[in-house]
Amino acid sequence: MIRKTKICTTKTWKHKKRELHCFEFEVLITILMLKYLQFKASYDWNLSNLVASLRLNTFNKMDLWKWLNDPFTPPPDTNEGGNFQFSDSSPTNALFVGE
Repeated sequence: MIRKTKICTTKTWKHKKRELHCFEFEVLITILMLKYLQFKASYDWNLSNLVASLRLNTFNKMDLWKWLNDPFTPPPDTNEGGNFQFSDSSPTNALFVGE
């Protein structure tokens, strides 16, 4: 005996429809923010390149507007050696008191 089941009931359909509207709203807000960044930047960005570059530089600490206007300047070199430098009063020196 083959059972016929409803794939989508009215309750789940309304829930999925509401989720779809929320998702569409989030996408529209995201596109609006990206278009605003593209409009305000003095560099002539393509939207796809802007999105890709923002994805790559998400966790970099930098001034967003400076980077949008001139994206190809290298970051300032804060440490010439490239390594972290610890001071003498760092907590790691407190572990070796017995020496």
